[in-house]
Amino acid sequence: MTREQRRRVVQQRLRETHRKLFDLQGEAIAGLRDALNAVSRTHDEMMLLFEADNHLEDLSNEEGA
Repeated sequence: MTREQRRRVVQQRLRETHRKLFDLQGEAIAGLRDALNAVSRTHDEMMLLFEADNHLEDLSNEEGA
């Protein structure tokens, strides 16, 4: 194998490795976005739960007054 052929082989491996890294980075970013969306939805649901709990407590206090 000539020096030029070896250089091409190494360049091809580098390109493949770069592509894999970019793909993995994209998957990680997508996973983080999904996680953040799940946290946001959980927060929204917790706020609804707390609002309903406060409303129920207000009703209970009105009945006791």
